[in-house]
Amino acid sequence: MDLSAFEVAARRAEPDDLASHVARARQIASAMARRRRWCRDPEALYGAALLGLADALRRSPAEMSGPQFRKYSGLRMVGAVLDEL
Repeated sequence: MDLSAFEVAARRAEPDDLASHVARARQIASAMARRRRWCRDPEALYGAALLGLADALRRSPAEMSGPQFRKYSGLRMVGAVLDEL
């Protein structure tokens, strides 16, 4: 996957916003790993969540920001983690 999605996000958002989305990817992956005790590799779930975030950044319209993007990206990250499982 190319990094252009992150470059677009860097132009659209403040660095703190991007860092908070990355931290949220970690939270989502950790929560889903805790719920599935048989999950052997939580880092793989974190990677999947980051791919979901990159996909959300790439697919979201430029005018989507704030709470709308937070909800959209959360759904994309959870979906990517479920696909990984």
